[in-house]
Amino acid sequence: MKLRGSWILTRMRNDEWLLIKRHDRAELPQFVAPMLATLVTEPPRHGDWVYEVKHDGYRMLARFDGAQVRLFTRSGKDWTDKLARLAAALGKLKLKDTWLDGEIVVLGAHGRSSFQALQNAFEAGRDAEVVYFLFDAPFLSGQDLRRLPLTERKRRLQKVLRKSKSVRFSADLKGEAGEVLEQACKLGLEGLIGKQANSVYVSGRAKSWIKLKCRQRQDFVIGGYTAPGGSRQGFGALLVGVYDQQGRLHFTGKVGTGFDEALLRSLTRRLAALKKPEPSFVNPPKEKGVQWVRPTLVAEVAYAERTDEGILRQAAFMGLREDLPAKNVHEERAVPPPDENAVLGVKISHPDRLIWPKLGIRKIDLARYVEAVGEWLLPHVKNRPLSLVRCPDGAEGECFYQRHLMTGASPGSLQTVRRERSSKGAYIYAASLEAVVSAVQNGAVEFHTWGATVPDIKRPDRITMDLDPDEALPWRTLVEGTLLTRALLEGLGLKCFLKTTGGKGLHVVAPIEPELGWDEVKELTRHIAHMLTKARPDRFTAKLAKQRRPNKIFADYLRNSETASAVAAYSPRARPGAGVSVPLSWDELEPKNDLRTAFNVQNVPERLSELKEDPWADYWTTGQRITAKMKQALGM
Repeated sequence: MKLRGSWILTRMRNDEWLLIKRHDRAELPQFVAPMLATLVTEPPRHGDWVYEVKHDGYRMLARFDGAQVRLFTRSGKDWTDKLARLAAALGKLKLKDTWLDGEIVVLGAHGRSSFQALQNAFEAGRDAEVVYFLFDAPFLSGQDLRRLPLTERKRRLQKVLRKSKSVRFSADLKGEAGEVLEQACKLGLEGLIGKQANSVYVSGRAKSWIKLKCRQRQDFVIGGYTAPGGSRQGFGALLVGVYDQQGRLHFTGKVGTGFDEALLRSLTRRLAALKKPEPSFVNPPKEKGVQWVRPTLVAEVAYAERTDEGILRQAAFMGLREDLPAKNVHEERAVPPPDENAVLGVKISHPDRLIWPKLGIRKIDLARYVEAVGEWLLPHVKNRPLSLVRCPDGAEGECFYQRHLMTGASPGSLQTVRRERSSKGAYIYAASLEAVVSAVQNGAVEFHTWGATVPDIKRPDRITMDLDPDEALPWRTLVEGTLLTRALLEGLGLKCFLKTTGGKGLHVVAPIEPELGWDEVKELTRHIAHMLTKARPDRFTAKLAKQRRPNKIFADYLRNSETASAVAAYSPRARPGAGVSVPLSWDELEPKNDLRTAFNVQNVPERLSELKEDPWADYWTTGQRITAKMKQALGM
């Protein structure tokens, strides 16, 4: 395949090479939700990890759009006005179409960041003291870097930064993780952040980024306070808690230390404006003299330990978290470090088993591929009944289809749905990306989906025209037939979308409102297929038998039968070459550029990182109905 545009060849950390397209500009999103680290009990013992200082400050993201720089908290609050000097310093980088990720801190006399000093700087309007440590670049100079490995993103970030007092690069720490953590704790630092060297940038909490703390600290919601004792002014102790997944606030203890006189005065004023007569806690403490408040303020609290009931012991106030909404504060418990052979929490057994031996692609690589393309793949498979192609001995071994749970086989995280008045058993489906990975763990290579979604699997929500050409048919002829299919569908009033199959054909897909039954939709697509054969009998056939379609395209409408399936977008294929079914824009369909073998498990993540926009972005908002006029035009 001929490569178009300008490309650069980059050496990666593992001495492999990565080909990256340059100059194509990705659309800059209005906001990038940051990637968050998972708290773990100890450093991982295996895998390629890099470590940085865990800064004691506020997470901050910088957006460069033209000459304008704006600063956002992790929850999307615009803090540019609060950090005017920092915004000006960032402007000197002269970056465009960029998102940078980092942490703002105030450094003490010994170079250590202080959360309370940061709070004091904000209250006094001293933003000149703020230092911005940058550690990632999700977007840089018009390129979406989120699918590139961490080490490559950091290399590019460091290259564009200039020497500055207020804008600095967060460098990796040298040494073994346990020793580095021990030294960090001796120096009074908060802890370490560990990141897998090849990790991609994903919004939300991930296990490929971890945090190791020197002492126990967590965010809590303030739900009340006790009366002051002795000579103390303001309040005695704060009553704090966390929200559960159902949105209920649970009391977790009292915080009575960590306040100086100035902090007591300022915090008392803020709490006075939040007074309420009844507690917000579902389990309020049985204590006299408590003043309840609306649960809107978030405090960061250090503590020695927690009782079996989850109550804090020796808790000390560290500062207010102005950057966090209270409703986002949940329980945080340290978990064991991630296993290098686990993906999205799914343990991959026999990780080195070769799925495509000639390409050296292992089972763990396939699971990581699913994780890497997850935000693109999941919408195409979520809650759709599945037909899996399982290949326990690899793609070149014996494979078989699976649509139902098998006796004695682990279902992983897959769920089931039953057809009405059917005796054939329940059909499997995936409701999450973890479920897709669990299917890979159990030997799945291909994912084929129905044209309907749970719970209403009796009414399809899309039609698929599978254009299956004879082996000898030239690519340009398939392109002509595909464009004719598009013209027919759009002539009927159906907007349609294009994708490769990972094999020799192409799919033309049209979303529809789930109003008709399977038989009606199948009959509609049968008429579409026959209209194609009538228009170009030299190019199309609707006959299934291969001997009846030499040098022709089989317009396969049978994919639209109940329980039939079509390979899902971004699904790999259990064939030589590790091909992938990839959505395309119609502009990419050219007679001189055969794309059927262009995409595989190894290069699809790079393609996605270079895309300016999703070729199927409009698919999810296209609402169209099968009308009587359409049926009449087809002669139904």
